Amino acid sequence: MREVQHQRAQIESIQSQVKHERREVLAMQFQEWTLDVSGRIPLVLVQSALKSFSEVIANLPLDEKAAYEEELKTVNTMECMLNQKEFVEYVHAFICHFSTDLFQEFLHHLSQCADTFRETIRHDIWRQMFSDLFFACDPGKVGFLDRQRVLALLETFYEKTISETDEWQPRNPRQWPVVELDEMDPTDFWADFQEGVKSLEEQEGSVMAISATTQISTPTEGDYHLIGPMQGQDKLDGIPSTEGSTESHHIGLSFPTKSEAPTAEDIRNIDSHLIDGKPWSGKLLTADLAIKYSSYGDKIQDECNAAASKFTDLHPIMSEINSRGPSCIASAFNDSALNLPQFVQLMETFLGEGAPHSFVEKLVSFIQKEYAETEEEKVALLSKVRQDALLARQKLVLQALFVKWDNDGSGFLGLDEVEALLFKYKEGMETEVMARGREALSSSQSQRSIQRLSAPEFCKYIQGVVRQLPGPDEEVFESLVEYLTSSVERSQAEKLRGASRRKWLQQIQVAAETSGGNLQPVYKALFQALFKDAEAHGNNKRISANIGLLEESSVGGGWTQIIRYVACTADDTPYVLNKTLQRDMKGVSFAAVESGIPQHVPRVQYHGHIHFWNTDRPEEERKGSLIVLPLIDMQQRAFGTLSIDTMRDPRERNIFLTHEISFYQGVTNAFSASYNHVQQIKDILQLISSALAWIYSRAPNIRSITTYLMEPSVDKLQGYVFRKMMSTDNNTGLSEIYSSPAMLRRQDNLFRDYLFKCADSSEVITTDAYGERHIAVPIRNSAGRALGVLDLSTGQCKELPAHEYQDLQKMLQMLQEACYEILEENQFSDTQKKSILEAERVSGHRRAAVLFHRFMLQDLRQCVSKLDHQSFAELKSYKEPPN
Repeated sequence: MREVQHQRAQIESIQSQVKHERREVLAMQFQEWTLDVSGRIPLVLVQSALKSFSEVIANLPLDEKAAYEEELKTVNTMECMLNQKEFVEYVHAFICHFSTDLFQEFLHHLSQCADTFRETIRHDIWRQMFSDLFFACDPGKVGFLDRQRVLALLETFYEKTISETDEWQPRNPRQWPVVELDEMDPTDFWADFQEGVKSLEEQEGSVMAISATTQISTPTEGDYHLIGPMQGQDKLDGIPSTEGSTESHHIGLSFPTKSEAPTAEDIRNIDSHLIDGKPWSGKLLTADLAIKYSSYGDKIQDECNAAASKFTDLHPIMSEINSRGPSCIASAFNDSALNLPQFVQLMETFLGEGAPHSFVEKLVSFIQKEYAETEEEKVALLSKVRQDALLARQKLVLQALFVKWDNDGSGFLGLDEVEALLFKYKEGMETEVMARGREALSSSQSQRSIQRLSAPEFCKYIQGVVRQLPGPDEEVFESLVEYLTSSVERSQAEKLRGASRRKWLQQIQVAAETSGGNLQPVYKALFQALFKDAEAHGNNKRISANIGLLEESSVGGGWTQIIRYVACTADDTPYVLNKTLQRDMKGVSFAAVESGIPQHVPRVQYHGHIHFWNTDRPEEERKGSLIVLPLIDMQQRAFGTLSIDTMRDPRERNIFLTHEISFYQGVTNAFSASYNHVQQIKDILQLISSALAWIYSRAPNIRSITTYLMEPSVDKLQGYVFRKMMSTDNNTGLSEIYSSPAMLRRQDNLFRDYLFKCADSSEVITTDAYGERHIAVPIRNSAGRALGVLDLSTGQCKELPAHEYQDLQKMLQMLQEACYEILEENQFSDTQKKSILEAERVSGHRRAAVLFHRFMLQDLRQCVSKLDHQSFAELKSYKEPPN
């Protein structure tokens, strides 16, 4: 007994000693951070470092991960600060159970975070200077600067700089990533790399006072034996720590008074805490630059507000549309204009790493002095901004008018109904002009047997009519909209029903956009919408529903279509889920698919050609209504069905009314758009995976590539979040697509802020994070906004060799062009899929995997076509491909 007590006392003594020494080490580590004038650092910074440590231990054994399972809520402000004592107590609460090896990894991670933060402060000072420069160059508050003029000034400055000094040089403004890949001059590229050979310079990241190999000293050899990570750690971890068992990981912090904190003079005496010879103020002035200035110079919102006040009947709907619209935080790339975040990022990219502060000041002074716009250019730019704002205003007003007209959310208006109302405009005096309105529609729309207008087609149609009518366009537009708005009357009950249905339809779309590429949340949102509507607006019907998707099946040596039911309401799961409907079976589903028209059966018991999945239900109880609606893709092809029935409703009168059927059509439209969105994500991931498999053998210095895609944020002020969708190991070229992708929020990832800066500006960023070089490349949509980011890590390699760099550029260029094609096919109904290679004539994600290689082959063909006869003959003479 005494021996056990003695051993326990000895272990407790060792634990106490380890805690004390770890606190001392943490206190030393605190001094590695760049402190503000009061000797403190932001709490949110420490929290971000703690959160990001999970990335470091991702490949460690499960036992090590278990010591770091605690959830951590981050604060959303830089105002909460920690002094040394508070830092030690706060951090120790999280790491008190770490093994020695894990603690060493953690210290190394903190050191890397401290180094990164020091550079963040330095760059924040630059970015503030560039922000002030932007405002100085934009006195009219237009919100844009001329991109080509800025690039020309950077070229002039660059030529002047390289001729004056050899000590440090900015990036070549004629080369990527300062300019776009298609703006580059290839001869410039090779001249820059001096005949394509550039030695790799391994730059070891400096490790501060606490390195990853530092071992915690222990009093005696025997004590070390007890706490060693291999032999004694398990015993120690099994004994409850008096501190670890009582401390909360969300401890309350008392902030120091001025008398407790170091004075500014003390901080000034510590060189490591100075930035360009000055102490840090404690604020990151440009951390939320894109958020803070997302509406700077934006005339569109002013015009929309004016429209809302003018068309009062449409005001609630316009506000609703604006509230669910895309975030303005992520800027669209424009080859002729730069907004504030893009200008700041371009200047920072031009500088690169390690620019002297004096050089930054010279650059700012040069741009401010030389940048100038003529009066004609200013007037032209203001006119364009005004015109864009008016077009955006018209689009919003017409969207609101469409929504009011389509109160039950079907997603379409009858063309004949719209024309009938237009022909009565001005008592029929403009009938001839109105008849020409169809010319604005696409040929495919005018040839449809079913004359329907979607929301974009309705906007296009009305704008075409406005251009045909005599008078100033803006006055004609307002007069016509006022007439149509007053002609479409809705009761208060109808307005409330329409508002509810729009909300439920929007929830289906949001489920797709925030699902990380997963359809299960979409199915759930769809069934919830049906249940809520049946309860609120369907006389409290009891409904069942299922979703079936078309598949190709091999039958008797040939191929035929079947419908496989991939989702259904809970009660029908045993009877419907994963079942297949064949063409030779009873049912109206294939009729809906082939005709593209909903099939409504008011009384299933009298139809005679209905397939009943639940054979347990007695025949006399097989009563109710059924509606089968086709699911239509962007090419106007049916790809499945949505079936809804009232078989479970005991009441006799349970048929579907017209307004319910209209809503169900809206549900199919919302689901089709959502399904298309999820499939598009999968296609893009397959495309990226093919591109990365191509580059891995050609650029071995790229260690890993992580693919992030953007999603709308629940917090509207933050705009968006990232999903970590895929990781690619460049040693093998194999990609892992995550089934449950992790979410990255801006406020939780201060040390991954380069990802958000990349998406905010839609520009390439090169930086260091966690001791490794990273290149963040935006994947853009057709509007120029980032939809995702490729994060390429080159480890300790600061500059890729010329041939690797060129292959990377070619890969990125072809990847973006292939991505544009996928997006175009999924966005516009008139766009047919192009199948140039035989291998492309497959469906689904297999085609996306081939698409990148097709673009590479097309580019190769174009390059070969530019060769002269002698060069082409020489190329053909090679037995082996030239190096």
